[in-house]
Formats: sequence, C-alpha cells, structure tokens
Amino acid sequence: MLPTDSKINSAALTAVFNSTTNSYKYFFMLGVLYHSKKSGKGGSIEIELLDLASEMLLMAGFFIFNFKISLGRQDKLLAILTRFLEDTKTSETTFVKRSDREQLRRELKQWLLENKKAKDAVLKYVPYRFLTPFFANELARLRDNKKNSAIIDLACKYFDSRKPLYKIDIKKECIVIHSDWSRYLNENVGILEGWVGWELGQYFQSRNPSLPAIPLKIQAWFKGGRAGMQMQREYWQRILQEMKGRKCFYSDGKLDNFSLDHFLPWSYVGHNRLWNLIPVLKEVNSSKGNKLPDMNQYLGRFIRKQHFGIVTSKELFTERRWENFMEPFIDDFKLSDYGKLLDKKVLDEAYRSAMLPQAQIAENYGFTPGWRV
Repeated sequence: MLPTDSKINSAALTAVFNSTTNSYKYFFMLGVLYHSKKSGKGGSIEIELLDLASEMLLMAGFFIFNFKISLGRQDKLLAILTRFLEDTKTSETTFVKRSDREQLRRELKQWLLENKKAKDAVLKYVPYRFLTPFFANELARLRDNKKNSAIIDLACKYFDSRKPLYKIDIKKECIVIHSDWSRYLNENVGILEGWVGWELGQYFQSRNPSLPAIPLKIQAWFKGGRAGMQMQREYWQRILQEMKGRKCFYSDGKLDNFSLDHFLPWSYVGHNRLWNLIPVLKEVNSSKGNKLPDMNQYLGRFIRKQHFGIVTSKELFTERRWENFMEPFIDDFKLSDYGKLLDKKVLDEAYRSAMLPQAQIAENYGFTPGWRV
C-alpha cells in the first residue's frame, strides 16, 4: 500500500503495474523518480522523454549485462542496447564497469537523438499507457490504436481537476509532472523506490525463476554497486597472516596485496557471503571478472582453502566472533551445528552439493564457464 494523499489519486498509481508484459513501465517509473529527485524543486516538473528513454536503457543494461537477467521475450530493450553497443563499439563489460553513470546517460541520450527508430521503439507506448489507470473508464472501449492520442488529450483536459501523474507535451517532447504529484514523489521517494523495486523483482523472478538473490541485485542499482567487504577482508587478512608462503589461490603468485574473489561470480550470487570468497591477486581477479572457474580444476582446492580458513579462524577469534563469521556457512549449507564445519568430509559434501548445481544454473543463464588462470 502506497502512502495516501488527499490531493492526488495514489490508488491509480498503485495500479500502473497491473497486467504488465514487459519491463518498460518499471524502468519508466524509476526514471520519473530519479529525475524528480534530481530536480529537487517544488511545483510542476518537466522531464524530457529522451532523458527517460536513456534512463530506461541505462537500468536495463545494468541488469542484463551485470546479472544476465532476462527481461522476457516481448521485451525489446536488449535488442536496442545491443545496437547501442555495436554503434558505439562498447563491450558489455565496459558498459557495466562504467563508474560514471552520468556520462553513460549522456552517451545513451546522444545515441537516441541520432537514432530515431531506437528512440521511438523505447517510447512507443510506455509514456501513454502508464497513465491508463487514471482514465480507465474512458479507455475501456477504445481500440488500441486510438489509446495513445486519447491519453494525451485526457491528461491535458483533466490535468488540474483529476490530476494524473503527468501530462504529455508533444511539442516539447516531455512530460509535465503535476505540482501535487511532484510534492508527493519527493516526500515519499524512498517508499516509492522500494515499491517499484519490489514490483520489478516480482517481474524478474517470474522470468528468471532459477536466478538467485534478485532483491539484492535490485538493491545494487539503488546503492550504486556492491556492498563493502571490510569484515570479509578482516577475516582473510588474519588467516593469511597464519599461512606459510602467502600465495594467490589461482596463480600461486606471491600474495602481498590481495583482492577478494567471488568464486561463483558476484553478478550471479549477488552477495558477499564468506563461503564464496577467496583472496587472490588483483590482476587475477580482474582477469576472471564474472566468469565461472573451471570446477574440475579449482573446486577441490577452493574447499580445502576454505576448510583451512575455518579451522584457523576458530583459533584466532573468540567463539562468539567466530560463530558470527560462520553463520552464513551454517545457514546456507543447512548444517545443524558449527562443529560440522570443522569436518573436512562434511564441508566437502556441503560445498559440492551447493556449488555444482549453482554453477550449472549460472552457465545456463549465460555466465562463461571453464575459466583458468
């Protein structure tokens, strides 16, 4: 339930994602929230349709290229993004590693400006059909090819009385957020982002039923990337101090400064759980990226290294601190007590039963398998 407000029709907004067949409305609404928040002003707000289209593509690319999320067969955003990559000679890896989102927004906007066909494909329906719940009775008997123009007229006619979220200015190619809605969006932006994120997660899960941690992956968009790993680094730093001849797990190179590698890629698992992390050389971590390691070559070694870490950390930390570190192992491997982690055979079986099926699912979703140093 969204917050109510006597001056606007929040019930109509709640209904905008009913009967959704593609991702456009979710990304469109998040784009509206982003630009509303960015404007930071009261009164009505104008947002260029081109800015909303570039924001939609930016978000779609984040989820598709980072996490291999499928948007569904009817969704055309992947095809449009593929054209953008080809035209600008940009790789998927470069797209997702760009830390400057503003620059990428500008590049997408410029590309859309030069590619009318792509722009029209993104904006053909969503700015109009998004307003359908505000005029459900008037649109109920209309033929589909009449609805866009009818929505433009209705939003303008009733802008000050029934107060739809926005009206569409065709000449300026923008939407105009009603001043009462502008206030509502800014007062409730956190709640609204959470609501859209939840609805988007339901949409993603229905089309990617085997993909894990979808809520965490959506959170990564709002947080601007991954969560920090200070606690995980502390854990491995202490353990490495006890090792004779600190070496990179993959390359056996001398390990002075280290990165924490996600054995199953972070882009797949969406978390920083200790059981999936291993210290490696930074250049090796960069080389591996979001590829799946060769399970035949590395999984056994990985489990032995993890067992060493578990046993060593039990001696290094207080019991309470050690159990805090071990909690993800217990929870995710469905073990009955902490002592089971110290048993090599039990740990090996737990890892293999968890890792091998997940690696296969990740491969099925498009993550490259068989990486070796």
